[in-house]
Amino acid sequence: MGLFSMFWSGEPCGHGPAPASLRVTRKDGRRGIARRDGSWLIEPSFERIDALSDGLAQVKLNGKAGFIDRSGKVVITPYFDRVWAFTPGIGRTAAERDGTVGLIDRTGAWAVTTDYQQIYPAVEFTKDRTRAYGWHISRDGHWGLLDIDLHPLLDVAFDQPVGYCLDDRLSASKDKEWYTFKPDGSPLQPPGGRLLDAPCGGPQPLTLKLGDKFALVDADQRLVTPWFEAIVTAGLGIKNVKIDGKWGRIGSDGQWLIEPKYDVLSSGGSLLVAGLNGKRGILRRDGTWLIEPKFDAARLRDSDTAFVTVSGATGLLRLADQSWIIAPRPGTMCQIGSALMQQTERTRTVLSPDGETWIDVGAERIGTNLNDGLVTFLKDGKWGLVDTAGQIMLAPTYDAPMFFSPSLRGIAWAKRDGQWCAIDRRANPVPGLACTAEDPLGAPAPRYECTVEP
Repeated sequence: MGLFSMFWSGEPCGHGPAPASLRVTRKDGRRGIARRDGSWLIEPSFERIDALSDGLAQVKLNGKAGFIDRSGKVVITPYFDRVWAFTPGIGRTAAERDGTVGLIDRTGAWAVTTDYQQIYPAVEFTKDRTRAYGWHISRDGHWGLLDIDLHPLLDVAFDQPVGYCLDDRLSASKDKEWYTFKPDGSPLQPPGGRLLDAPCGGPQPLTLKLGDKFALVDADQRLVTPWFEAIVTAGLGIKNVKIDGKWGRIGSDGQWLIEPKYDVLSSGGSLLVAGLNGKRGILRRDGTWLIEPKFDAARLRDSDTAFVTVSGATGLLRLADQSWIIAPRPGTMCQIGSALMQQTERTRTVLSPDGETWIDVGAERIGTNLNDGLVTFLKDGKWGLVDTAGQIMLAPTYDAPMFFSPSLRGIAWAKRDGQWCAIDRRANPVPGLACTAEDPLGAPAPRYECTVEP
């Protein structure tokens, strides 16, 4: 019947039966609604037909938006520049026309116009229901929230539309900081305080910051713990906390899992790095030592191995029997993808997971992505390229790092003598791409430091 056909869906989230016998069908670039027997409920005339919502479906004709009902009758003529779906129980929806922004009723008449640049329904979607809890509003790039009756809940002052949580909290971001509110728009956090980890659906208790102190609180802002100097999430329902200068670990009930007596305590599950008197050891989650403190630095690589530093040399240790997978070498060592890096004060070397030398060209810096086959490196103040077998493919004569990534389709931008020029993997100029004085990628590559401990 047409090049494209799909069922015309009924009310979303279970609101009313779906007319499964009807299909939205495209013919000659236009959409209509066809019955099961092939006859037309609506002849193909629209550019777009949306799903039914609250008994009405949005349609577009000649770039303008309107609505049809379940029978296919046009109930709101398509002359709006933009409309939103009707949500059950409201009887109004947002619309824009010729610079006017406001709400229309089910006949298409303006119910109210506003001076906001945007307004549209704030809707909660769950598997059981669709419910509007207000109206998102925007002006000059900032967002706020009105209730269903258009009373202000949150001023137009936030970085993005206000979120709704299933426990009826409202969540909003301002200047890259998150704030949490009650359904009436009043703040959950006390004056001068902030809830640091209160995302929608996030587990409780919540972390409250007041001044330079931290504590866990329940949904009613009652303290679950004493005040701490720092709180760090260490796992689901687990926090590392600092009190009187020492780190310990507590559960979601605020009870101690590991007593606070460590200078350093890492996050993690069954094993963690702990520090006493300037030395690092490996602690079990029950607070007993697997390896007592004797290292200058340590980082768990996985549940079986760890990078450890002793007297300025770092190796890879097997935890079960404290044997070396890679014996200590001068400097630091860290994971880079499926390989390792060894870093001294002057050079960086790429190693296999077992410590075999893969790339050793005396590089002062070297790229960490081995997947592209060519790795950028710095030597004597200039950048070149080396392959993953350790052979220099492009001598270091360039002024900035170069990267062959899949998104660049086999080219890299190389800088020399103040010009960025496109080259292929053999350093040949790429025809048709002119050199430029500015970095075409727009930003310098971040500098990676290989460290055992952050």
